Amino acid sequence: MAHRDLVEKLRNFLQVKKYILVLDDVWNTDAWKVFWEDEDKKCPEVLEPLAEKIVGKCQGLPLAIVAIGSLLSLREINEEEWRKVHDHLNWELTDNPKLYVRHTLNLSFIYLPDYLKNCFLYLSIFPEDYMINKNKLIELWVAEGFIEEKGAKTMEEVAEEYFNELIHRCMLQVGERNLAGMVKSCRMHDLVRELNVSTAKEKRFSATYDGTKVAGLDGESRRLSLHSTSHNMQLSPSLSSLRSFFIFGTMIPASLLTSVIKQFRLLRVLYLDGVLIEEVPDEVFNLFNLHYLSLRKTKVKELPNSIIKLRNLQTLDLGRTNIEKLPRGITKLKKLRNLVIDRFNPTLKTFNNVCGAPAPKGMWDLKGLQTLQLVEANESFIRHISNLTQLRTLAINKVKSIHCAELCASLTKMRFLTKLAVVAYNEEESLELEALNPPPRALEKLYLRGKLARGLENPLFYTLGTTLNNLYLGWSGLREATLPSLSHMSNLVFLYLDKAYEGRLLKFSTGWFPKLRSLCLFYMENLQRLEIQDGSLQSLVTLALCYLEGMKSCPLGIQFLDKLEKLIIREMPKEFIVDLRGSSRNCVKHIPNITHIFESGGEYVSESLSQHGSTSC
Repeated sequence: MAHRDLVEKLRNFLQVKKYILVLDDVWNTDAWKVFWEDEDKKCPEVLEPLAEKIVGKCQGLPLAIVAIGSLLSLREINEEEWRKVHDHLNWELTDNPKLYVRHTLNLSFIYLPDYLKNCFLYLSIFPEDYMINKNKLIELWVAEGFIEEKGAKTMEEVAEEYFNELIHRCMLQVGERNLAGMVKSCRMHDLVRELNVSTAKEKRFSATYDGTKVAGLDGESRRLSLHSTSHNMQLSPSLSSLRSFFIFGTMIPASLLTSVIKQFRLLRVLYLDGVLIEEVPDEVFNLFNLHYLSLRKTKVKELPNSIIKLRNLQTLDLGRTNIEKLPRGITKLKKLRNLVIDRFNPTLKTFNNVCGAPAPKGMWDLKGLQTLQLVEANESFIRHISNLTQLRTLAINKVKSIHCAELCASLTKMRFLTKLAVVAYNEEESLELEALNPPPRALEKLYLRGKLARGLENPLFYTLGTTLNNLYLGWSGLREATLPSLSHMSNLVFLYLDKAYEGRLLKFSTGWFPKLRSLCLFYMENLQRLEIQDGSLQSLVTLALCYLEGMKSCPLGIQFLDKLEKLIIREMPKEFIVDLRGSSRNCVKHIPNITHIFESGGEYVSESLSQHGSTSC
C-alpha cells in the first residue's frame, strides 16, 4: 500500500477503539518532535539551547520525549513559552493529566511482583542522580528483611536476581559495568525516581530531609534519609519506630547525631558513610536490632567492646576509617555476614599502602561470613581459617612464607570463593602458593602482592586458566622466561602488573589474551620496550602505561590493537612523549582517546594527545 493509504486505513480502524501505541527502536528524530507542521521540521536556532535542556531532562526515555513533543506542539514556538515548560518539566511529566506519563509509569509499579515492590521503593532513599553500588544495595535489602533464601540459593544470590529483574524491567538504569560485563552500579531515571519518591511518601515507606523540611515524614514512616543537615534541624519524637536512618554526603554535629539516635531504638540500618565523626556515639551500641552499620569514610579511630551487644548485626563496613584494631567482642556476632576494614595510604609506591587489622582470637567461629577484608595473618587465624567455608570474598595481608601451605589447604575448601587477595608480610617475603591446587572453582578475581616463589611457572596459573577474569600482580619479581605461563588464562579481561616484572622486554605473543580488555603496567623501572605481536590482545580497549622510567619509545606493534579506545600515559619519560608526538604518531592515530597525565607545580595536569589535536584540560 501507499504510505498515505496505510495511514488513512489505520486512522479509520483505530478511531473508535482504545489502543496502546508502542514506539520501538525509533531512531528517526522526526517522529519525536514538536515541529511536525514546519516544512523543514527544524528547531529555530534561538530555541536550540532550551531544546537540548528539555530533551536532556528526558534522559532518553522515549515515552517522556514523545509526551513533551506533544505538549510543546500545543504551545507558541517562542523562548518564553518553552522556558516555562522547562522550568516546570517534572510537574508536566508526572502530574499533567494530558500527558499520562505518570499514569503509564505507575502501571509499571502496580504490576511489579510483590517481592519486588519493597526493593524498588527502597531506592527512594538515595539522592537524585546517586550512583548506587549493587553489592551495597543487596546487603541493605538483606538487612531490611526483604529477601528470603530459596532452596540452595543464599539471600544475596536471590537479591541479585531481584536486582537484575528491576534492570530488565527498566525500573533501574545500568550505571557502570565491570570489564566482564557484570553490572557494578545503577541509578534511577529522574522520572522513575519522581514516581518512586511520591509512591514511597504515599505508602509511608520512607521520608527525606533536604535541609529545609522533611518530606513525607510522619509517625508511621519507617525510613529517614538526610540529604542535607543544619544545626537547627528538628526531628519529631514520634520517630521512635524508625527502622532505617541514612546520611548522605553531609555533615551532622556529633551532639545532634547522638540525640537523634537516642530516639531510634528499633533501627535495623544505620548508614553514616562519609560523616565526619571521630567517635561512634555510645547510643549506637544499644540498638539491639541493628542489622547493618556503615561507618565507611568516617574519622572513627576505635570501636569499643560494647559492640558485643549488636548480636543481630549482619554487615559492618569500616572501610577507609582510621580503625587499627577490632574489639574482641566482634567474635560474638554470630550473624555477621560481611566485615570490611581497611585503611588507605595514598602513597602509590608503598608496598603496604592498604592496611587491615589483626584477626581477633575466635574470628574463625563466625562461620556465616561471606565477606572478610582486610585481616592480618597470624598463626592462630591461618590454622582455623578453614572454618570459614561460606566466604565469597577474602582479603588477607602480612602473610609469611611459613603460612602459605596451611593457607592454601584452607582455600581449597572454600568452594564459593570468587574474590581472593593475598599480600605478603613485606617486599622480601615470598608467597609460596603451589599448594593451591586445585584453586576454588568459582574464583574470578585474584590479587597477589609479593614475590612469587616460582614466578608464573606456579601451577596455580595453569589451573586458573578457565575461570579467572581479573588478575593483579604486584612486586612479583617476574622474569621474561616465565611470561608464557600467563597465556593460558584465555578468559582474562583485566591484567594489572604493578612493579611486578623485572625484565627489559615485555612481549605479548600472537594469540595471547584474546578476551583481555584492560592492561595496566605500573612502576617497572627496568622495562625498556613493550612489544605487541599481530594477533595478540585483540579485544584490548584500555592500555595504561604509568611510571615506566626506562621506556623511551612507543610500544612496538600498538597499531595492531584496532579496538583500543583509550591510552593513558602517566609520568612517562620525556623521550616517550616526544616519540609519541613524532615518529610514532601514525601508529596511534586510530586511538580516539590518548590522555597524558603529569605533575606540574605540585598538581597533576592532564592533556589530550589524540590525533584531532592536543588540548590541555
